[in-house]
Amino acid sequence: MKIAVVGAGGIGGYYGALLHQGGHEVTFLARGSHLAAIRERGLRVESVLLPEPVSLRVRVTERSEEIGPVDLVLFGVKSYDTDTAAAVLPALIADKTAVLTLQNGVDNVDRLGERVGRAHVLGGAAYIFTAIASPGIISHTGGSRRVVLGELDGEVTTRGQAIRDAFAATGVPVDLSPQILVAMWEKYLFITAQGGMTALTRLPIGPIRQSPATMEMYLDVASEVASVGRAHARASSGQLRGWVLRATHRCTRILFTAAGWNWTPCRGTPSAWVRATGSPLRSAGPSMLPCCPMMRRLGGARRCCPAPAPSSPLHPEPGGQLLVGGVRTFPARGARHQLAEDWRTVPTDLFVRAPGPACLRRSSLWN
Repeated sequence: MKIAVVGAGGIGGYYGALLHQGGHEVTFLARGSHLAAIRERGLRVESVLLPEPVSLRVRVTERSEEIGPVDLVLFGVKSYDTDTAAAVLPALIADKTAVLTLQNGVDNVDRLGERVGRAHVLGGAAYIFTAIASPGIISHTGGSRRVVLGELDGEVTTRGQAIRDAFAATGVPVDLSPQILVAMWEKYLFITAQGGMTALTRLPIGPIRQSPATMEMYLDVASEVASVGRAHARASSGQLRGWVLRATHRCTRILFTAAGWNWTPCRGTPSAWVRATGSPLRSAGPSMLPCCPMMRRLGGARRCCPAPAPSSPLHPEPGGQLLVGGVRTFPARGARHQLAEDWRTVPTDLFVRAPGPACLRRSSLWN
């Protein structure tokens, strides 16, 4: 299979590397220092599942015209870059080309469909903690690695089966779903509540869960997104409500977590929180806006929410210590989990206070 990876970050870089190892003709589209590093040293994958990092010599370019039409486009850029990145797609598209998005969010399939035609687009969801550790290096730190994909109309097609089989051959758990929009809304429902509330309060999920008031807000946000999801994905209330309850229950095993949307304003990059709070409201439309008061409040709050000041609990004390939810924590020291020296620019989305000696492990919430 000839594959182009648009967005060689955590998601695209990791799964693209697996498909490359599986014998497929994979070319990565990258830019800037990431592109230069891959060209010079290859793509390095560090994984909790591997005893040693793996370095791969892969095809990489910044121009889609150099690749030409492909069988599969693996689309993995951040949602705020969808429209810009979609501009490279026409050169990759042939009559039977599939564009599989593994992005967070639920409106990317529509935006991609507007660019290349809805018949080319497959929806997908990836359950993995992965990120660019530094230029040319992909760090996989956890998650099931499971991929769910499917045609938007629910049909089980030959190309869908071929893509499923390609992922399965790499050892990744994969499902071909006849209800891919439901699966995407299920995942989105959880990350919107999780990311929105941790970003709004500037607190990790532990204290939020311990407070009845903030936990009620958390579930209210999830319920509002579920109401929009039911209208779009034709999912029953029980399906989406059950998903968020199961996801929240799994989080109870983690004492403290904090979404990366807390740190995004500090890095001067577009905030994923903007997409998280704005996308459901755009999907809802005027008729459903009165049913989404919590989402509207989150959207309004983030417009006046400044970046954390140096005295914020989310900034470190001298010596590299960090106060998270009132608990003194320290960065883990290790090749795969070492945090940046400047905590204000650390590229992480999930902090976990591990049992035993207090430490932080770097990971990424969903992608």
